[in-house]
Amino acid sequence: MLLKQLLLLAAAGIPSFAQTAPACQARALRTVQDAKLKAIAGDKAQAESLLEQADRECGTSYSVLARIAEVYDQLGDSALAALYAKNSNRYLAASSTGATLEANRQDKGFVRDKFALIVGVGKFQQASIPTLKYSAKDADDFASLLINPQVGRFPPGNVTVLTNERATTKAIRSALAEIAKRALKDDLVVLYFSTHGSSPSMDRSKIGSGYLVTHDTEVNDLYATAYGMDELANFMRQKLSAERIVTFLDTCYSGDTTRILQQANSKGLEVDSLSDQSIGQIAQGKGNVVITSSNNRQLSWESDEKKNSFFTLYLIESLTTRKGLSNVKQIYTDLQRQLPAAVRDYTRAKGLGDKGKGAAQNPVIYPISDIPDIVIGTPVK
Repeated sequence: MLLKQLLLLAAAGIPSFAQTAPACQARALRTVQDAKLKAIAGDKAQAESLLEQADRECGTSYSVLARIAEVYDQLGDSALAALYAKNSNRYLAASSTGATLEANRQDKGFVRDKFALIVGVGKFQQASIPTLKYSAKDADDFASLLINPQVGRFPPGNVTVLTNERATTKAIRSALAEIAKRALKDDLVVLYFSTHGSSPSMDRSKIGSGYLVTHDTEVNDLYATAYGMDELANFMRQKLSAERIVTFLDTCYSGDTTRILQQANSKGLEVDSLSDQSIGQIAQGKGNVVITSSNNRQLSWESDEKKNSFFTLYLIESLTTRKGLSNVKQIYTDLQRQLPAAVRDYTRAKGLGDKGKGAAQNPVIYPISDIPDIVIGTPVK
C-alpha cells in the first residue's frame, strides 16, 4: 500500500519521498533493519528496544514509521503495529498536501512527551480524618503501570509520585508547577488523585468549590490547607500549556453533609463532597478529560481482598489488557462494565450498602459528549 501511494504521488508531480526525506531517515532505517534481524532471531526485547531507538532517531519519517509497524507486526504486537501504520499514513497525507510538520504534529496521533503527577493519601496529620487503607498503594501501582514500557510508556523521570507524608498541599502545588514548566503544547499530562474529597459546605470561608484532602489538611481550615478543585481548574486553564490532559479522581462524592464518614472501606470526608460542577470545570478546554470513581451521590469503595480501590483496580486492568493503547472513552467503558457489579457483589457479601443489599458505585466521565481521542500509552515522538 505504501509503495502504491508513493507511485501515485510521483505520477501527480508531487515530490517523492526520496526527494523530501528527513536527514535522519537513513540511520533510523538501519536501526529498524537491525530490529528486524533481532526479531527473526527471537530476541523480542532487543528488537523492541531498537524500534524505540529508531522512533527517537527519526519519528518524523513516514517510511521509518511504516517499517517500524512492519516489525511490530512481525513480533505479534498488532496494537503497536496498527498505531505506527496509522501515524505513518498521517505523515504521508501531510506530505502530499504540503502540510507542515508542526501542523501535523498537532494531530491526535502524535505526542511529543508525557508527564504525570500521581497522588495517594491514606494517612493524615489530623486524627479526625479517617485513614484510607490502600490509597498510597493505589498511587504506587498506577505509577508503576505508567512507566511500564509495555503499557504506559511514560519516561520514569517524568512521573512524580507523592504518597502519605510526602503528599502535602505545598508538595502537590510544587509538583504541578514543575510539570507546567516542562510540558509543551503537544504533550500529554496525566493527573491521578486517590484520597478523601470534601464538599464546599465544609469550607467555613465559603470561598472554595470542593477540595482534595492532602496529608496536612485541617478540616476546619480547608481553604488554606487542602487542595481546591477551583485551584486545579485554574491551573489547567492558565498555567498548563499541554492540550491533552487526563485526570483520574479516585475519591468519594457522596455521603452525609452533617458528619465525617465512618463506614468501613469507603472514601469521602463528607457527602455532596465534590459536586458535578466543581469536577466539570476541570474538563473545560481542548483535550481535557476527567474520570471520577463514582457519581456525586455515591461512595467509592476499597477491596480488602485485592488491596486496592475498585476504581484503581479496574483502571489498571483496562490499561494492562489493552496495552495502554485504548483511548479514554474505551477505558471509561471498561470501568462501567466491570466496576459497579464488583462493588455491588463485594459490599453485599459484607452486609454493607443500603440495608446490607450492596452499594452502588458508578464512574463518571467529563465531558459527557465529544470526548477527546486521547491514548495514555501512546509512544512519544
